Amino acid sequence: MLRRPTQTNFIAGPLAAIGLTTRHMITRFVFPIFLILITNIVTPQEVRYFNEKGPVKDSKHATYFETITKSSENQICSVKQKMNSDTLSYICYSSLSPLTRNGVTKIYYNSGKPQYIKNYKNNKLEGKTIRFYEDGKIESIITLAQDSVLSEKSFDKKGNEIKYLFDWVAPKYKNKTIDYFRNYLLSNISYPQRAIDRSISDKCNVAFIINENGNVIDIDVQTDIVPFKEEIVKAIQKTNGKWIPGERYGERFKSKFTMTINFNNNQ
Repeated sequence: MLRRPTQTNFIAGPLAAIGLTTRHMITRFVFPIFLILITNIVTPQEVRYFNEKGPVKDSKHATYFETITKSSENQICSVKQKMNSDTLSYICYSSLSPLTRNGVTKIYYNSGKPQYIKNYKNNKLEGKTIRFYEDGKIESIITLAQDSVLSEKSFDKKGNEIKYLFDWVAPKYKNKTIDYFRNYLLSNISYPQRAIDRSISDKCNVAFIINENGNVIDIDVQTDIVPFKEEIVKAIQKTNGKWIPGERYGERFKSKFTMTINFNNNQ
């Protein structure tokens, strides 16, 4: 039977945005992050080498490397770096088998500047998640508890806060309910075979904008796993042009949808 991703924490209702000119730019390049499963004993420090196809034996054929360290508090930290030592990611775990994030996760642009900073507690987002534009300015600050969004502030590239309206008429996909769109999206996302083969699971926070013309723009999928991101973006793009835009007092507005899609290889 074909595995399908599941959805958790569907945020009730999109938000209509005023003056949103730059929002959730799609990263031009996301380096594939290969999850290393280590069983039994983790040495105090271990170095692994990779290229675009996966693990390699030594630095001669590598394009980046991963250093894994284990602290006295049994916290395991993974630092991925290019061969010139530019940092790609910094991720903390309490366990690598099963993979359990605890503590801070930092992902960087190719320029070396931070792309986002997340905080995890027992594999769930907890506290503040901060996203950055490529020039280093803050794009959004999201406060979460147990993967659920409590509050969000977004900023344009000049640092001005983007305001949202709550008194609005929600956009509709094919003039149907939100549940209809949710079910459509989940039924059109397949579990990537590459992820199945490597027993990879992840929760993907998804956001996108329905503009005044009913088109889908600014698709943002927060995941380190490239095949998951590709599947979600492809399914959302298929809905383009099939939306009735949101309105307030008869005026059309841009509207934001957020949801979480769960890829669980154990299901």
